[in-house]
Amino acid sequence: TILQIPDMYGYTWLTLFSCAVCSSILGLNISAAFRSAVTIYILIPLILVPQMMLGGAVVSFDELIHRAAGTRSTPLVADLMPSRWGYEALVVEQYVENRYMRRIFADRCTSLQADYMAEFHIAEMRALADFPLLEEGRADPVEAARRLRALHNEIELLERRTGLRAGIAAKTLALASYNAEAKAVVKEFLGTAEAEFKRRGKAASDRVLGSDDALREALGRDGFEAFKNRHYNKDIAGLALNSLNFEPVRLSGERLVQLAAPVCQPVEQSFGAHFLAASKRIGFWTLPTQLVNLAVLWFMSATLYVSLYCSLLPRLLALGERLCGRK
Repeated sequence: TILQIPDMYGYTWLTLFSCAVCSSILGLNISAAFRSAVTIYILIPLILVPQMMLGGAVVSFDELIHRAAGTRSTPLVADLMPSRWGYEALVVEQYVENRYMRRIFADRCTSLQADYMAEFHIAEMRALADFPLLEEGRADPVEAARRLRALHNEIELLERRTGLRAGIAAKTLALASYNAEAKAVVKEFLGTAEAEFKRRGKAASDRVLGSDDALREALGRDGFEAFKNRHYNKDIAGLALNSLNFEPVRLSGERLVQLAAPVCQPVEQSFGAHFLAASKRIGFWTLPTQLVNLAVLWFMSATLYVSLYCSLLPRLLALGERLCGRK
């Protein structure tokens, strides 16, 4: 009520309550392990600061991931922070499930993702195709070979997402056999894929405009603007779409990693997902991020409860003291 977030009382309360339970049991573990209040006071900032810094709101995970990682997965140290799961859940929920966006979320994401692939991803692939035949590429065969492997990986990605067949053999993209004719074949396929993405993006954009026009007709122009302003938060949209990052795509290892619009990016990993994805994949199942993150928070709480019940932390400290005493 204070923050004036409409329609999301239940999920917001449940997420914050889940974080509170986890943090309370963590505090009980600390109280059980240390008898000195001074020690506990010293530990509090050492526990709180990582929660704030690695929760996803202060430090961008894109700056923590190694540039050769070939993925946008969150660092393991961040995944150990309950704040990271709660923050992501709230941002995704407030962007995907607000009353304005949930009507058009699928089409809006299709449009944004198609625009990204056509304008940035495929453009970067064209640069990968050009590099080995440039003077710079010929002077650095190791880098040229890496970019050709990245090009091969991204062509396979385009085939999966478009259903088109490139008809390009892997050996064609080997540095020793790559030539102008092979580049021409690659460019032709990229042009076909680009046209397909533009077609999909336009169709989805037209559906979004049609949906907005129907709502505008039902509510009136002023009513539509009031409805959108009440339920659609531009700052939340900026976070979910990573619009403050002016690097939409990055060559990382042997992959092109998408940084733009993470909430709309399809999940490629078998387990987990990139930060701020709308869904996460667990084996054969694809589940909403909001559900998975709550499950992770309660799993953390259960683990901490078992630790408290079995006095694991005091026992570990006692074991450490004995080992240090022997030395």
